[in-house]
Amino acid sequence: MRTTLILDDELIAKARELTGIEEKTRLIHMGLEALVQRAAAKRLSALSGSMKNFTVASRNRNADYPLMIAEDAAEYGVTPRSKK
Repeated sequence: MRTTLILDDELIAKARELTGIEEKTRLIHMGLEALVQRAAAKRLSALSGSMKNFTVASRNRNADYPLMIAEDAAEYGVTPRSKK
């Protein structure tokens, strides 16, 4: 979807400097994703203690079910961890 935005030049420059992301579109996408994650975390934390009979699941990963990544991490400038 195309849209026109009025952006603060200083804020864009600061975000570029801190992230190393030069492309404005990618910078905005990453910012929106971070905002969504932050809001989701707030909603999740608001639920704390609301399920009285909840049992916490084990955090140990089963080797039969490896971590799956849905997106290509290289697209965001991240090098994926090597498989053990």
